[in-house]
Amino acid sequence: MAAKQAAWLVAQITPATGEELLRRMGNMKPSKSSLERLPKTLQTGWKERTEAVEAELGRSEHVPDNASHTRRR
Repeated sequence: MAAKQAAWLVAQITPATGEELLRRMGNMKPSKSSLERLPKTLQTGWKERTEAVEAELGRSEHVPDNASHTRRR
């Protein structure tokens, strides 16, 4: 849960501001450098699973029989 909260936090504000916010709130004490590394760590895990996740998404999508592709300009 802490990693999810920290990941959301650094998606919204800078790691330095996130470090200060968490310090002021008193619930977690990650360093700015830890907050900077978190998205990179998560991205590495995501890249390893991208193909499998995209294939699963493709199998789960339903395209109506009467659908057609039109190109927007």
